[in-house]
Formats: sequence, structure tokens, C-alpha cells
Amino acid sequence: MTEHNEIIHFDQESMSHILRVLQKARARCTASDTLVFEILDPDQMHCSQPEGGICQGDKKRAYFSYKNWMDLAEILGCRFLTPQRVSAERVRIRLKSLKKEGQHLQNKGVPITEKYGIGSEFWRQRKFEEPTLIHDLNRCLAHCGWQEFNSILELGCNHGDFLAFALEQASILSLGKMSYTGIDYAASAIAHAGNRFPKKQEHHFIEGDINRLPELSPGIFDLVIGLGIFQSPSIDRQKVMRELVQNHLAERSGIIIGLPNCRYRDGEIIYGAQTKNFKERELSLLIKDAAFIKKYLQQHRFRVMITGKYDLLIAGVRKS
Repeated sequence: MTEHNEIIHFDQESMSHILRVLQKARARCTASDTLVFEILDPDQMHCSQPEGGICQGDKKRAYFSYKNWMDLAEILGCRFLTPQRVSAERVRIRLKSLKKEGQHLQNKGVPITEKYGIGSEFWRQRKFEEPTLIHDLNRCLAHCGWQEFNSILELGCNHGDFLAFALEQASILSLGKMSYTGIDYAASAIAHAGNRFPKKQEHHFIEGDINRLPELSPGIFDLVIGLGIFQSPSIDRQKVMRELVQNHLAERSGIIIGLPNCRYRDGEIIYGAQTKNFKERELSLLIKDAAFIKKYLQQHRFRVMITGKYDLLIAGVRKS
């Protein structure tokens, strides 16, 4: 890893100017280069004016928060490295180029059911270590009143991270035992989840395609959750939603559907859904799917809320 020879200094410039300068500098960097520039220490911002914290007596100085610089790193396709202090007033920012986005959905020779199984890029993602998901999912569970529920069905359970999360939260809230059924069509993922939670009579894992729920006969549940599964191109969203609401949810029940609004690149989470025909984020399909799910649930007497950041969470509760 080498640092780009030219160290850029920013002191009075607007963020639009900074972005243009760094985009040009980024284009000159090789994959192994680190983009380096110096800024005014964000910890010493003296005010929070709309124009980017520009103030300090008669001297014009532009202060921006670390959050601003992290967002900028994401736009440039870089990892934000630990800042280095240069002086009492200045810090050095270093941005390392990220590798190209993974192609786990295009792996040749891998059975279609294992493209999300052990060893895949999807498998290496750990969404339940993302603070925004943990916070927003807890809000959705509270909205659904899950503390009153006795059974959970998860679609696309993969390595069982949601079950681990639910068990931890249930312990914190001193909730009673809940039966859990997880469905996934990746055999390796189901086997791993079963080994992760062995000898638990209340935990069941089913290998199967959620497009064929009637054949799987999972039963009726108080809470259904599906995180990330509904935007898979192989899923018939409307058919699965109808099947869930009409045949697998109790009269008094809750449902939480998560639609990914991110992708992972070189281990970094990148905000915004992306479609095949766009190089950067494009949210129209995400919004369309969210609107359908919300409308359908409301038509069936669910009270719906939508929240989330990197995952858009649609939570509905139906009172008996």
C-alpha cells in the first residue's frame, strides 16, 4: 500500500469544490494507492452554520464532521482509514481504494441454491453487527408486540443470525420460550444453522424454496420475518406475500419484511440499492416493492410502519 505523493490541503473550500478535487485525484490513483489530504480538525468546529461550519472571527474556515468525510469516502469507493493528527488544528485523512464489487451471484459452477450458502460473499456478510439494523429491528419488533408471541417463522434464515439475535433479546426482556422455524434453500446454510442450535426442540430448520410454501407446510405463526429475501430475482413477491398473510399468519400477528438498501464491497457496507442498468444507487424498484408490501398489509388490517437505513424494514401488526 502506497500513499499518493500529492497531499492536498483543505481550509476554506466548499464541499462541492472538495468533491471535484478528490474525484480527480482518485482517478489518478492506482488500486494500491492511498488518497491523502489534510483538513481542519472536525473536533474543533466552533459553530454549526448551514454553510458547513464556516466561521472563526474574520477568518473564513470550513469545518466538516467526520461523518461528512466518511460519506465522501463511500462516494469515492474508498475505505476511511484512521485519521492522523498533524497539528493542534489539522488532521490527515487517508482513503484506501476498495476492491471491485463481488460477483457472488455470477459464480460459475455453483448450484443456484448454494449461491447464498457457505463460502459465498453473502455468507460472509454479518448484518446483525450493523448498529442501524439492530436498532431499527428492535423498533419493528416492539411495533409488532412480539413479547406476546409464541412462534416465529423466518424466511431466508441462512446461518441463523436472526435467531441468535432474537434469543439474546428475549433473554434481556425475560420473555418465555418461543418456537422458531427457519426456511432456506441453501442446504449448506441450513446444515450450519442446525448445528449452531443443536438439540433444541423448539427450533426447526427446513431446506426448501419459499416460492413453494404450501408444499413445505410450515404451519401458522404469530410473527413472520424475512430480511433480504424479497428482492431476490427468483422470488415471486406477490405470490409469497399472499400465501403468508392468508395461510401462515395467526389472526393476531406481526410481520417484518426487510428490503436491502445497500450492497457490500470489500467488506464495507455501501448505502443504496443498485440495479443492473445503473452503476450507482437507484431506488425506484426498492420503493415500488415497499409500496406494494405496505398497501397489501394495510388491505388486510395491518398497522404498518416503515423504517431503516441500509435495510428498509416494513413492519405490520394485526390485532384480532
